[in-house]
Amino acid sequence: MNINNFASPEEYPVDLLADIFKKQQELAEKYHPIEKANGFIVGEGIQVGIHDKFGQHRIKDFCWRVTEELMESLEAARADDAEHCHEELADALHFMVELCLISGVDHEELEFVIEEDYATYGNLQQCMTDTIYHMGLACNCLKNKPWKQTQMLTDEPKFRFHLKESFRRLMRCFSCAGIPDEEVVYDLYFRKNKVNQFRQDSKY
Repeated sequence: MNINNFASPEEYPVDLLADIFKKQQELAEKYHPIEKANGFIVGEGIQVGIHDKFGQHRIKDFCWRVTEELMESLEAARADDAEHCHEELADALHFMVELCLISGVDHEELEFVIEEDYATYGNLQQCMTDTIYHMGLACNCLKNKPWKQTQMLTDEPKFRFHLKESFRRLMRCFSCAGIPDEEVVYDLYFRKNKVNQFRQDSKY
């Protein structure tokens, strides 16, 4: 089961990113009790406390989920499998949006822009490195590690800056992968969302 099993949307919403956030919120609300039932510490709600050690642990988990999907996308690109590369980027976008949701970053704070001249950003690997770089710096603001006995407040403005930058760099990954515009990104997200709904319903 992959995105080719589902049709593109019949019409596109006016605010593409707002609709992506809405759809990801709905997915997250169904995945949340599944993860909790599987024994993972996910908190009581989707959004976590960025000053809380357990919330920070979950944020870092999502950063790693984005990283894994980016590496799968890069692996596909190196194998000249553009279709698979694009689907894995859609997976990365799912986790990136949920990372924003759990961190309290709203879609209105983000730049959902695919610029035309994507060649100016260098190669796909470099764009992915830049995305991971900013996620890493965002995580470095989260100081309450499992082995720490003295807890610290998060530098929230710095954390939010790097998280928003990582989202912007992810958009450059789409550009570097040859995605021409925001509607194509939405289409990839929309069809992958359908895949994830099928997985939820089929207890995948």
